[in-house]
Amino acid sequence: MDLEQAIHRRWETDAGLTARVPASRFVSGRAEGIDGLPFVVLQLPVRRTRTNTTASAIEEARVEFNVWTANLQQATEVLHELRRRYHRQSFAVGEDECLVMQHDADRWVAGDDGVWHAVATYIMLIRVCSK
Repeated sequence: MDLEQAIHRRWETDAGLTARVPASRFVSGRAEGIDGLPFVVLQLPVRRTRTNTTASAIEEARVEFNVWTANLQQATEVLHELRRRYHRQSFAVGEDECLVMQHDADRWVAGDDGVWHAVATYIMLIRVCSK
């Protein structure tokens, strides 16, 4: 299981998140083929190594959850659930391990069409054992 799959699996198994945005509306990369609101797009950038040893490495990854909703209240609820599920959490990533996933920042944009776009940024420290 890679990082993307691990994040998706945590979403799929959380009633608070799936009640606000069903797992089928939580995608990675681009929101192609999704009609209507709400939906969430996960952006996974390239990870960078912070520490390297013979047995493992510690990598840092900055991930973004792009949340698209019809109103501010709905966006706020989704970001609250994101923080509850992912902030200060650790979990397995296949043979590797997310040591901590830390909330970094939120950004909000109200579109002219009434659609809200919120971006929740998290920083992850990952112990990489599967070199």
